[in-house]
Amino acid sequence: MLRERNRALAGACRKATGPAFEHLDTASAARDLDAVRTALGERKLNLYGHSYGTLLGQQYAAMFGAHVRAAVLDGNMDHVPRVAGSR
Repeated sequence: MLRERNRALAGACRKATGPAFEHLDTASAARDLDAVRTALGERKLNLYGHSYGTLLGQQYAAMFGAHVRAAVLDGNMDHVPRVAGSR
């Protein structure tokens, strides 16, 4: 039931957002954050992640770890989709 509800919600978001929907994910946000770092001329940045920022910080560190000086994440979120039936 939850899976179907999430699919319906994603479909509604896709319909309301249009083509931008394909670029509204955590990896895209991490790339945007790195573009801001570059535009500011910074070699490294500090991250503080709270709520969704925790997931964004994890994704940024996974993609651009060499550009992280320090990170404080208030929790740990599993951002890897699970295979049905696995633990």
